[in-house]
Amino acid sequence: MFANERFWDLTDGARIPADATPELRADLENFVDTYASHVAVHMLDASTLTHGLNDSPIGMLAWVLKRWKKWSDKRGDFEQAFPRDFILTQATSFWVTRSIGTSIRMYRNAVRYPWVPSHDRQPVVEAPAGFTFLLGDAYPPGVDTPEGRIAAFENGPSRSAYNVVNVNAHMKGGHFVQYENPEAFAADLRQTFRKLR
Repeated sequence: MFANERFWDLTDGARIPADATPELRADLENFVDTYASHVAVHMLDASTLTHGLNDSPIGMLAWVLKRWKKWSDKRGDFEQAFPRDFILTQATSFWVTRSIGTSIRMYRNAVRYPWVPSHDRQPVVEAPAGFTFLLGDAYPPGVDTPEGRIAAFENGPSRSAYNVVNVNAHMKGGHFVQYENPEAFAADLRQTFRKLR
């Protein structure tokens, strides 16, 4: 049915290596703790979760707040990056429009209906691409310098799919790039387009 039998498991069943350093072990545990429940429930029980969140504004707020807090840069000031009104607006937008299901459903649909390129040229994504990575994100585990984050991308499985013209990594910020480090995001965007002139 699915190419990967453990499509819901971010680790694909892999265990933490016995010889992992304490730092790598902590990073791997944090990665799983940060994203595993989110991905698994979206993949395996999306409809139940959707109905529950649509039924309860408090449940919706708790769900949204946990994700924003857990995925933000632990070295940063959460309430400065994401004021209370901002989080309330995010949760209210999902609850009032009853649209949380759409965002949840895309996880399982990406597995059910995988993207298939319309051509066999390389790279598959031919448009020029720029990437900004922030080291406050839990992914990838075991990377703690901007140079290491860029190397992880350059040597990773997705690099060859893109026509990469610009890659940068920054210490400040977590999962939500444009909110947590807007200066770096804007500068990287400008740098990417400058290279296309």
